[in-house]
Amino acid sequence: MPESTHYGQIALDHTRWIMEEIGGRLSCSPEERRAAEYVAGQLKRMRVSQVVLEPFQAAKSTYWPPILAFSVALVGVLAVILIDSRWVLLLAALLNMMAVWGFWNELDLNPSWLRRFTPFGDSQNAIGVILPVQEVRRRVVICAHLDTHRAPLYTSTVTWQKLFNLLLLLAFMSMVLGGVAFFLGFLLNLDWTRWIGLAAAPMLIFALLISIQAHGAAVSPGANDNTASVGVALALADWLTAEPPAHVETWLVFTGCEEVGAYGMSAFLDAHAAELGPETIFLVLEQIGTGNPQLVTAEGLIIKRPVQNGMLSLGRQAGAVLPEIKLTEIVGEAYSDALPAIKRGLAALTITGDQAAIGETSHWHQMSDTMEHIYLESLQQAFALAREVVRQVDSTA
Repeated sequence: MPESTHYGQIALDHTRWIMEEIGGRLSCSPEERRAAEYVAGQLKRMRVSQVVLEPFQAAKSTYWPPILAFSVALVGVLAVILIDSRWVLLLAALLNMMAVWGFWNELDLNPSWLRRFTPFGDSQNAIGVILPVQEVRRRVVICAHLDTHRAPLYTSTVTWQKLFNLLLLLAFMSMVLGGVAFFLGFLLNLDWTRWIGLAAAPMLIFALLISIQAHGAAVSPGANDNTASVGVALALADWLTAEPPAHVETWLVFTGCEEVGAYGMSAFLDAHAAELGPETIFLVLEQIGTGNPQLVTAEGLIIKRPVQNGMLSLGRQAGAVLPEIKLTEIVGEAYSDALPAIKRGLAALTITGDQAAIGETSHWHQMSDTMEHIYLESLQQAFALAREVVRQVDSTA
């Protein structure tokens, strides 16, 4: 793959520059904006057209909504434990169900009442457009997010991740159980239901404390999540300007605030989905600097929404053309910028990296997510697969 080697090196150079000159980039931070300005400058240098920084507002932290939800539910639980009153049972039921409703919506990337009390800040998407040689028949949007996450305690080890996922589920279910039990206690005058709070309180306190710790944790360097993807997207822009497709108009979208709920992609779709049309293909690059390329078959924190509109077939066809790539598939543990597009019924596919395929462990949201774990061959393969997807679309346009 001599050509892929060349562009893989370009991707590596961009990745290293961002890591060394900017470093970690929290959502809505000056560092995130600096990365957007760097990307925009590189696109202009390549003579990409219509390069803009589009501003939007987003939550500054992904942990503020759960902190609010767990706090509201805990107030209700403590009230029924400490105050022997039928009306307090009703109040606790309402507080728990409000917490459940808000937290559920936030986990599914939907607006909720929690956002009214969540600090918001300024962010931006860096966007550029590469026109085809001939008439436009199809559009492809290549996406990579610019922001990085914190490195909380619960992502520090596999054991902590499993423990946190279990206890988070138990905390959520305790809010559901509390809401139902306290309401039935009020409705049927069942005083004993108030003692359910004794079981719910420890789980809510744990979930609240771990969320507070995560909210103030150090910023992960984010080499693989997601600086390497930004580097590959810039390498793709370099290739596309040198060899533009015949009929595919390509948009390069570098989003802000993916880590706090994919706000950047949602803002981009709000502004451009109608203009792009329902036939547009969204190709999302996520954590591709470590491991062999891997297709994500479904996304979502709670509801796993499958990739639709033939996108998996497109990815598989592209992989079949590249025998040097051992392409695998996985159900996503969380979400990427593809999820807002999938939820709108659009054609979206995420390419990620299979770390285990090269004997690596995940450095997701950890302080160890550094350049030491970014591999040139991984960048080359991710570039080659994404390029082949664009070629496949162009050949059928």
